Amino acid sequence: MNMMMKIVGPMALVAMAGASALAQCDEPKWVQMNVAGPSARTAHGMAWDDVTQRVILFGGAAGANGARLNDTWAWDGFHWTQQIVGAGTPIARSNHAMGTWAGRAAMFGGTSNGSDRLDDLRIFFNGVWGGIVTTGTAPTGRAFHSMGTIGSGNSSQLVMIGGTNTNCSQTFDGFKLNANAQWVPFTPPSNLAKRTFAGLVSIEGLGNNDFAILQGNVTPCGTASAGNTIWHNALTDAYNVVQGNAPQPARWNAATASSWNDPNTPRKGYVQFGGDRGNAFNLLSETWHTRENTPGGFNTFAVTGPAPSARRNHGGMAWDMARDQYVMFGGNDQQGNALGDTWVLTFKPIFTSVAPNRNLCSGTTATFTAVADGPGTISYQWFYNGQQIRNGFQASGMVIIGATTANMLIVNLQPVLTGTLTCVASNGCGATTSQSFPVVVSQCELPCGPIDINGNGVFPEDLDVIDFFNTLAGGQCSTGNCYPIDFNGNGVFPEDADVVSFFRVLAGGSCN
Repeated sequence: MNMMMKIVGPMALVAMAGASALAQCDEPKWVQMNVAGPSARTAHGMAWDDVTQRVILFGGAAGANGARLNDTWAWDGFHWTQQIVGAGTPIARSNHAMGTWAGRAAMFGGTSNGSDRLDDLRIFFNGVWGGIVTTGTAPTGRAFHSMGTIGSGNSSQLVMIGGTNTNCSQTFDGFKLNANAQWVPFTPPSNLAKRTFAGLVSIEGLGNNDFAILQGNVTPCGTASAGNTIWHNALTDAYNVVQGNAPQPARWNAATASSWNDPNTPRKGYVQFGGDRGNAFNLLSETWHTRENTPGGFNTFAVTGPAPSARRNHGGMAWDMARDQYVMFGGNDQQGNALGDTWVLTFKPIFTSVAPNRNLCSGTTATFTAVADGPGTISYQWFYNGQQIRNGFQASGMVIIGATTANMLIVNLQPVLTGTLTCVASNGCGATTSQSFPVVVSQCELPCGPIDINGNGVFPEDLDVIDFFNTLAGGQCSTGNCYPIDFNGNGVFPEDADVVSFFRVLAGGSCN
């Protein structure tokens, strides 16, 4: 394709951002994704799956007192896709916990009717839920517990703490499921309060720590919040209460996720959103981000700007390792109603609207749209079959306008454009490539205007010819309601082709 292009890939755009620009990527931005997906729900689970490179969502309840659900959904950074998992579908449940084990999304426990406590471990194997044979002392059935992931890839392990049994009494026992499928129990110190609805996140690389317990509920099936954050030191096996860095006021049932165990992201941290501040349905809409600011150091701050509405959403957030973003779905609002919105807390741009034109006619004009949102200033670059598109007149006869904007206009389309278009959006944090979409440009019959060009109901007549040429010359139409001068509808006017097409149709022929 001779379109005055040169090859510039997305990685080149990232490199151009430079280390100094990446250092400015401290504060992410919430972006709401207006996409179809799971039904409204709360008390569901979400976890990253390395094998499919998707965030997996399972189950939950259709409201604070709604029916339990057992559907599985996958988030690919652009939209949700329901997974057809067949006979291996786990029993419907809510208040279960999810994490990543050996690179796969994993789930444990929950409740199927509000009073029972499930004790099954399910692993998401390439689109199908299944079980594994484990050794060691397995956890007892529980709900409202906390689960996180330490490590990454095939070596990732689950860490699980707390929850309640069928009598609604709390436990503060802990378990690790190592990469060899062995359950290893551990017991936190007795002076640390038992809790439910706590966040449990990786903080690997933050000194000698490996996981953190974030606040939670310290009364059995009650509403008293724990205001402290506890870090576990993997080297000394000590549990340390972190002073002065926990979000205030104290809360439980917040959505939490961590990127600290992601080996590829430069943005190490964990996030808490919303939660209940102590009394049931006294909900928050704050976002707290604890990030690495020096090797072995950290800083906690509130994320500013537009944010999701107040909610409690324990289990409803995950870190997307493929796209460097936190993904949150649903929860329940102040009245206990389930929510069905999708939000992304992103550092890099994320595409919120893509409107491709796929099947087009030669000689016409088309606009291609890819709108991104995110922190900072966003720049755009369109690509054809991986090659950078330049503005201006092309050897093929096409004219390209806006190749570095969200809306690219191509005039006089030609079959040589048939191929794949993508758009790359960049900011100081990096670059994101849109979904690719095929474009086919064919020779086809154009929708010419009517021969009754003046719309007076009489045709063919000399007055149609007179009005056509008057309009072509910029004059007035006898009826004041003539068809546009772009008679052949190709987006180029005035031109000789409009005159040729008009007389063809006048003589009873085709438009082109």
